[in-house]
Amino acid sequence: MTDQEKLDKILSSEELTIQRNIYGGIAGYYEQKFNLIEGDYEKLIIIEKGTDYQTFVRMEKKMDLLKSFIANAYKTNNPDKKMSNSCITGIDSEYIIKSGFTTLKLRPDQDSDSIFELIIYAK
Repeated sequence: MTDQEKLDKILSSEELTIQRNIYGGIAGYYEQKFNLIEGDYEKLIIIEKGTDYQTFVRMEKKMDLLKSFIANAYKTNNPDKKMSNSCITGIDSEYIIKSGFTTLKLRPDQDSDSIFELIIYAK
């Protein structure tokens, strides 16, 4: 399956898992996991499912923004981008997006990170 075919499958999926690996900053490296699920009444992104820190984001009004993030991250993907754990070099993100058995690994630009931050943290 080509990366374009993987992207198409992910964009049309109703349930996704997104693992965000963050390099740099004070922590040096950390992971966040996000699960997009469709319940009986609403779509949610569950953040850190099954942990003491579990929370959620309602996605009814943000699905177009999520698809825009994934498409932009794919477009700006730089698979050769060097990730650094140093707090001096800034922060880089890598996203591993899964739908069923389809996995797409993306290392996009900071504009894509900003879109993802809007989805997760904007009210």
